[in-house]
Amino acid sequence: MNKNYDYEKNKPIDIIYILGAGHCGSTLLSLCLDRHKSVIGLSEIITLNRKSPGWSGSKFVLSDHFWSEVNKDMRERCGERLSEVPFNLRSSMSSYDLAIQRNKIALDSILNISGKSVICDSSKDAKRLDVLLDNKQFNVRVIYLVRDGRAIVHAYRRKYGSWWPGLFNLIKTDRASRRLMNKFGSENWLTIRYEDMVTDLEITLRKICNFAQINFETQMLYPDTIKFNGLGGNRLINKPIQEIKLDNAWETEMPTIVRSLTSFIVLNYNSRYGY
Repeated sequence: MNKNYDYEKNKPIDIIYILGAGHCGSTLLSLCLDRHKSVIGLSEIITLNRKSPGWSGSKFVLSDHFWSEVNKDMRERCGERLSEVPFNLRSSMSSYDLAIQRNKIALDSILNISGKSVICDSSKDAKRLDVLLDNKQFNVRVIYLVRDGRAIVHAYRRKYGSWWPGLFNLIKTDRASRRLMNKFGSENWLTIRYEDMVTDLEITLRKICNFAQINFETQMLYPDTIKFNGLGGNRLINKPIQEIKLDNAWETEMPTIVRSLTSFIVLNYNSRYGY
């Protein structure tokens, strides 16, 4: 057991939860926060066990050293297996209490093995967030990461060949975010714009650190994909990051008629967040 982490059975787990539509920059932010000595970035932990036990997407995670150690720690301490944890939390789950408890055990083991004290969960799933916020075993601070709606729609269109998935995800996520903020209050919420994060990373990270009540550390400005144990996310985690720069390809690649229609549909969203 890693003695850097003080495990207490009834101690709430500190979580920085990143909520946002797809292609909002959550992987980059998770990588930056992971560089903090107190924070471990899990990226999209929700993908673990979603399709098959022990798998995250097309990768068998339990073959990785870090995740195999987490699994070993869970088995030795609580008799639970990482492959049994339903990270895709829903309030309607039939075994709701067991699912919550297994998530708590898994996150405790992750902190224990990593030697850190704060989880950064960038699953971006509003239903998982709803469950976490509603349970006193988790102390959750939410970063709502927004991006120009036209950029998000274009990123989906570029990847999937259709703009509808991007529009649907954007509108659905924003409605859910406002519903959760009204339900749980806005005191533990911080809205960050992707464009501000990329153009002035240090100021953004300092703001996030102040919000999360952790000290800013310079190494956060230099995300490291090699030592990153996060799951899911985009292709950013599979190669070294040479430079952090604004992706505004939508301005030149988006056909005029598509841009005009998209601008009209996302008008309220964009106006709400200063675009």
